[in-house]
Amino acid sequence: RSSLEALVDWKPTPVRITPENSESQSPDVKLTDSKVRGSSEAPVDYITATWPEPNPDALQFFSIGDQGNGGQAQRQVASMLQRAANYYDAKFVLGLGDNFYMAGVRNVKDPLLRHRFEALYTKDPLGQIPFHPTHGDHDAVGNVTALVAYSTISKSWNMPDHYYELDFPIPEGGGGGNFHVIVTDSVRLEGYFSESPDDRRFGDALQHHPEDNDYNAGLKHAEWLTNTLEESVKNDDTWRVVVGHRPVISGSARFLNDLRSFPVEAKMRAWLRDKLAASEVDLFLDGHDHTIQWQCAEGVNYVVNGIGGYDTHALRRDPPEEAVYQHTGKHGFAIHQVTKDVIQTTWIDMRGEVIKTIDIPHFNQCKSAREMGAKPMEPPPPSPSN
Repeated sequence: RSSLEALVDWKPTPVRITPENSESQSPDVKLTDSKVRGSSEAPVDYITATWPEPNPDALQFFSIGDQGNGGQAQRQVASMLQRAANYYDAKFVLGLGDNFYMAGVRNVKDPLLRHRFEALYTKDPLGQIPFHPTHGDHDAVGNVTALVAYSTISKSWNMPDHYYELDFPIPEGGGGGNFHVIVTDSVRLEGYFSESPDDRRFGDALQHHPEDNDYNAGLKHAEWLTNTLEESVKNDDTWRVVVGHRPVISGSARFLNDLRSFPVEAKMRAWLRDKLAASEVDLFLDGHDHTIQWQCAEGVNYVVNGIGGYDTHALRRDPPEEAVYQHTGKHGFAIHQVTKDVIQTTWIDMRGEVIKTIDIPHFNQCKSAREMGAKPMEPPPPSPSN
């Protein structure tokens, strides 16, 4: 057997990455004019001039979801993300799933890894920023173990396991503290609640990978998440952020139908919602619905960021009661700047225009639009990605 074949069979255990034990903390990158990326001396062009100023006292990172279809929109968003990497001192990128449509990858040699990731996201300086992904349901149809193993091959793809933890320091100028990220696997977790292939999305295909998707895999993940959240509470992390692919709450037009068509998703979402609130999670960040959404429920902020490149989804005209803001019809990514008190989040579209900037507060400090006597933005019609 080749070494690459052996990698596909490799079964790592969940790990916690810290600045001390990981190479994921990228040093400042020198630009061609010798100015430092992400500093006040970084060159500013006519597009980035409209973006929020890089805050040197904040932990900066990007997030992107549902990007991996290989279309023109994905390429344009990737190009704009490259521009952002020149402007901000981002320490990492969070990938929110569906990295490779329509059915994941076959192995670590799959051409999709080259065409839909390496060719788009690994040119410096973006290539020096580690990309920490989660699995989406389209990824789960393929070989997710190969996606974990690919971390040993790619300089940018950094996925130590199917679910894992990350820790990043907040600069002292921004109040200091620890930004703790818990990356989950939505499809694996739902195996804990599934009773048959008929109650879940792509159920027939998932049967071919029982080690990743059955009850035992889901139970192990649920126990790990419970224990990890308990430890984070004990550690009194400054920010407690959970990342997944499927949203817990959504105002997308397809959401209610999905709950009826795939009952296991409703069960997992209810379980997660209780778990996140009980653990005083500040933010749950996800993709899956190709929209921008921000909700507040039981003190937890829920943010959907699924506009990375695939076709955008319609939103319901009657937003959920937890809604704070929602938008659809544009492709892009999010820029996050974290201080002790707030996560400033800005969505940039594929043309470099600012879609929206929000300030995400800590647990139990958010309010829905309805609670504030306002309405979320009326959703425009979705636009095709290609």
